[in-house]
Amino acid sequence: MLQRDRQLRTQIYQLKDAALFALALWLAHVIRFNIPQDILGWAAEPIDTFDRFVWLYLIIIPGAPLVLESQGFYQRPVFATRRETAWLLFKGCTLLTMGVILVLYFLRIPGMARGVIVLFGAISFLLVYVTEEMLKAAYRSRF
Repeated sequence: MLQRDRQLRTQIYQLKDAALFALALWLAHVIRFNIPQDILGWAAEPIDTFDRFVWLYLIIIPGAPLVLESQGFYQRPVFATRRETAWLLFKGCTLLTMGVILVLYFLRIPGMARGVIVLFGAISFLLVYVTEEMLKAAYRSRF
């Protein structure tokens, strides 16, 4: 019974994380798309609309839970230390971001902004880490 509950919880977390990674790609595009043309002394090139980035969901949505699983993110205890959670998540986000960059490099698709992919890695880390902290707080509460 306990093993089945853990498997169900892991599958729900994987769906949650896949959705958060998808949201992170969209947020990264919105942020990069709306950067003023001259910020911090460097000229930001205009980027394509999100339609050109949508196909990356084919890599990110199934890939994010697989990468996090390979790093042991879902095998850690519910009340793991923040350092352990952050380290496992950082490794997973870094591997996924580098994987997306490699796919873009090998396919040689013009017009894909590199800044969106780098922002995607940072935003996905923040989104998943914040939700993990919120879940940990919910588990500790009387609710």
